[in-house]
Amino acid sequence: MPLVVDDASDIFSFERRLEGNRTVVVLNNSDELKKIRIPIPSAEENAAVNDLLTGERFSALQNVIEVEVKRKSGVILSFENE
Repeated sequence: MPLVVDDASDIFSFERRLEGNRTVVVLNNSDELKKIRIPIPSAEENAAVNDLLTGERFSALQNVIEVEVKRKSGVILSFENE
């Protein structure tokens, strides 16, 4: 399911769920660092989220996760206890 699509900013994110696992992929195809706010419907407040590529941890606040994504890069976010 697409979450954020912004052709002008070259940003795309989507969510996948399978067997109780929830993963969100965020891609930045632009030539600059982007701070991206991703709506996460039904996320528990302060849900623990890990970037599977870097190990960085995030929290969902008010059903939104904010991540910085380097140019021509992406993050793969995995939710704990979903």
